[in-house]
Amino acid sequence: MTNNIKVAQLGKTVGLRGDLKLYDFSDFPSQFKNGTTFFTDKKIELTVSSFDSKKSLIRFKEFEDIDLAKKLVNSFLLTNIKDSRRNCKLNKDEYFWFDIKGCQMVENEELLGEVFDIERIGDIDYLHVKSSENLEEKKEFLIPYQDRYIIFVDIKNKKITTRHSKE
Repeated sequence: MTNNIKVAQLGKTVGLRGDLKLYDFSDFPSQFKNGTTFFTDKKIELTVSSFDSKKSLIRFKEFEDIDLAKKLVNSFLLTNIKDSRRNCKLNKDEYFWFDIKGCQMVENEELLGEVFDIERIGDIDYLHVKSSENLEEKKEFLIPYQDRYIIFVDIKNKKITTRHSKE
């Protein structure tokens, strides 16, 4: 697993001062505070000089001009696991997606498979699970990350206990 995490995409420029539309992929808009450093997929280091969370506009030091900012349009903002842990505070029973990926899914002590991705559809996160070899009928399946399906998450041991819901 790579240590780089895609947290946002930069959209079109807004105004003349280098503001860019920010499309935040994370649940942590607070990580875009002034002075925070990110990298782009084009290997450009960027330091936030201002962020307007209501308008989703961001500006970076040394790109505070529309012509300079245009070079960043459509770039992805990346951070790393260490910075994510430092800049993003979790509540009880919340986990980073990068910690969930790689966890074994278990139901009634039977290994169902391993989480290889997570996708948000609407307001629900779905765990993409690659089936273990003992499940012959499916190669991959989705499990909604909801209390009625997820019983217990043990990040330390990379294990998620689930149950089949009859609701």
